[in-house]
Amino acid sequence: MDKQAQQSESLQQGLNAEKLDAVLRQHQSLPTLPVIANKLLAMITRLPAGAKDAQCLEELLELISVDMSLSAKLISLANRCGGGNVRTLAQAAKVLGVSKVRSAVFAQEIFDIAEKNLDGLNLQEFWKHCIAVATAAEMLAENSSREIDPQEAYLCGLLHDIGKLALFNALPKSYSRVLETLNSHRENIADYERKIIGLDHATAGRRLAEILQLGERLSQVIWLHHQPVEAMPSFQLAKDLTLLVILADTVARRNDIGFSGNYCFPHSTEQLAEQLDISPESLDEIAKKLPAKVDVRAKLLETAQVSDASLTDTLKTANAELGKLYQQLQSKTSSLAQKAGAFDYLRTFLAKLTPQASIADILGEIAETIAAACNISPEKSEPIVAYSIEDDSEEITAVSLVGVEIKNLRKLPKNSDFDPANIPGNSSSPQEAMESLLADETQLIDIADLAAFSHYPLISSGLWIGGALVPRKFDHESKDNKVCTELAQALAMPLAIMQQRCKAMRISEELASASRQIAQIQESLSEAKNLAMVGEMAAGAAHELNNPLAVVSGRAQLMRERATDDEQCKIWELMAEQAQKISDIITDLMDFASPPKPKPEIIDPAELLKNARKVFISSEHTKAASAQVDIEIAESASRIWADRAQLAGVIRELIENAANVFVGEQLKVSLIAESNEFSQEVILKIKDNGPGIDAATLEKVFTPFFSSLRAGRRRGLGLPRAKRFIEINGGKIWIQSSPGQGTTVFLSLPARLD
Repeated sequence: MDKQAQQSESLQQGLNAEKLDAVLRQHQSLPTLPVIANKLLAMITRLPAGAKDAQCLEELLELISVDMSLSAKLISLANRCGGGNVRTLAQAAKVLGVSKVRSAVFAQEIFDIAEKNLDGLNLQEFWKHCIAVATAAEMLAENSSREIDPQEAYLCGLLHDIGKLALFNALPKSYSRVLETLNSHRENIADYERKIIGLDHATAGRRLAEILQLGERLSQVIWLHHQPVEAMPSFQLAKDLTLLVILADTVARRNDIGFSGNYCFPHSTEQLAEQLDISPESLDEIAKKLPAKVDVRAKLLETAQVSDASLTDTLKTANAELGKLYQQLQSKTSSLAQKAGAFDYLRTFLAKLTPQASIADILGEIAETIAAACNISPEKSEPIVAYSIEDDSEEITAVSLVGVEIKNLRKLPKNSDFDPANIPGNSSSPQEAMESLLADETQLIDIADLAAFSHYPLISSGLWIGGALVPRKFDHESKDNKVCTELAQALAMPLAIMQQRCKAMRISEELASASRQIAQIQESLSEAKNLAMVGEMAAGAAHELNNPLAVVSGRAQLMRERATDDEQCKIWELMAEQAQKISDIITDLMDFASPPKPKPEIIDPAELLKNARKVFISSEHTKAASAQVDIEIAESASRIWADRAQLAGVIRELIENAANVFVGEQLKVSLIAESNEFSQEVILKIKDNGPGIDAATLEKVFTPFFSSLRAGRRRGLGLPRAKRFIEINGGKIWIQSSPGQGTTVFLSLPARLD
């Protein structure tokens, strides 16, 4: 193993995202199979040096289209040369032309079968699997009503597992251990990649796609093609395309075409097809036709004799050609960035940026930079306006600069038909540009009169991400116009980076929210599972205990009637009472675990609370006669939609709880009703002047059989049962309390607004 490979393998211990980037950058040129390289070189030798024939290019692409390594290289080169919006091999060929495609083939590395450890992975079968997924994706796209380009679907299917090739190429020993372990256990390959290497092939593929600049859509498909469908993030740009590749992968593997190195089938083809509007009949037809279509393309992988034995040596010695091409592109990019003195202004601009800057901040700096470069002193009637277009937002942000102050920040609604790939030229009028961007361009009227301005779009990776409006009188000279044009080209990248940072922040917030929701769902599921167990236990206990208890109770009552003195009578009466208590506990458990289904009706909160006060005050509770129970009904309080009996029982339980723990001269309870107009809920509050609850007890108050009172006083099912009744009525219950400060119980219940 060479020194570079040894260094790569040494990075494997505790491999994280940063180390993975370092490894992949060293091995970003992926080898191809010798048979494909030989066939391509044999084909190229038949082409004249200056060939421009479209037929020649078509023949080359036909063979390149069965090879993930060369396909990735062509997309990468085309995106670097053509603005970063190339999504198919046909588009890549159009951008590059025959000459550059020839150069890419000559610069391609091949697998050295003698040096690579292939235990556990047949590369030819792996290539065949990728071709099968690509072919299936193409056929599915053609049969789906969704707007998915079959050629883009084919490319995504071909490259979906490129992360496996990247890891195998960069870390052959480690990946061989993954395959060896996998073939013993026959489970999900990603699990073993994470255990042995530290990261899986989906993450490696995404990182490699970003390094090669394969485009964000393809990058996300590679990254998420093993993601559970129900957990697919909402921020994904190409969700339908990803689902289609997941379905194609499942169809190809169920047809047993090639070998992906994976044994796990987590996805249902029927559910995926339904989400993509593909009928079961179409799915069956595709599955039947797939093997034959794959065989046609896979024949290109069959070994063939090559007339020139030195072709492989030619392949290895031609690598320098690609390096020269990169240097030329970098040189051109550098010279463009420095034209007309724009570099100095750009350096000043970058120096002002901070990691905490917002989109509005960077737009203000863009406007200031253009003003400084063109020696403009903007006025209120003639400002410089910079704006930002974010692909995941229904609005754009516009900043108007007057002097050096940001005078106006507005969000303008974006036209639903807007396509960021439709880039306006510098010659486009501001009206034309804004009409293609905004639902109503007149919203800019209080910022700028578009007729008096020139428009400079900000373009990044072939997408229109923002722009600047400059008063025409300031850029009438060709020199100033050129400065604005050059600056617009240079300023686009910082804006794109800021947009991605803001997007990443939104994604992290969304993920944090999703994590909280998952935690809540898990808690609810755990609680439901526990309740089900309690219900089963109670049902079993009732079945096993009720008959013996009935016998004990009946005999105790009989013996009490036959007792000859008062002492014996009391003993038998006590036995009968205790047997009844056991029966009551079992009944309470069953009611708690399986409460009766609510029968909701419209409830007047004032009437509900007045009845609750009346029931408690007239009860036999020792605190009832001296208690002060006040009622407060807000004017805005809506009527409640819930089961009257269950809700009344909950309120009665809460008042009695307050009375049971109260120590003092007079118990005071406030029953309060008000509405939450934003969530369309009625909030009931039961507030007392009792001793309060400490934090440790507060955490357990809804736990069945927990009671803060001394043993034997209560069963500890009152608050848990109250919580059950509130929740099955679509509400929530929570408590605020601290020692010495009393307790307030909140009930949130559905409002009936009609």
